[in-house]
Amino acid sequence: MNVIFFGNSEYVIPIIKYLKDSFNLKLVITTEKETNEAVISYCLENKIDYLSVNSVSSPEVKDKITDINPAFAILANFRFILPKEILKIFPKGIINIHPSLLPKYRGATPGQTAILKDDKTTGVTIIKLDEEIDHGKIISQKKESILTKDTAKSLYIRLF
Repeated sequence: MNVIFFGNSEYVIPIIKYLKDSFNLKLVITTEKETNEAVISYCLENKIDYLSVNSVSSPEVKDKITDINPAFAILANFRFILPKEILKIFPKGIINIHPSLLPKYRGATPGQTAILKDDKTTGVTIIKLDEEIDHGKIISQKKESILTKDTAKSLYIRLF
């Protein structure tokens, strides 16, 4: 099955590696700039096709995805909300890996929020993406302790 990944930052590299090793990863779409960022560097080193975008609504992005004929996509730590016309391309849907126990702490900073609120646990939620932000049918959740020495970075490394 052809698969596409949407995401950026060093935290998502283990996900890209897994998809490369376990599926036919055809494309990584990132919002990183072309200046040796983590995802782009990993893609270049591992000969994975990537697209660095400022928008996912452009015809170029939609055409590239459609040409690949992907069965599904995985999304993690991605900056943009995918529009309905992109969601419809994937017959099996898009799976979102989110670093919190949804519906708690939607948005871009769930790890930081959990630490600032002095939560003792957080976790990862895997959902089937829909048109809302960090919303959709929950497929799985796994709890993770927040250690007293945790920073957002150390927590995200464990969660992803």
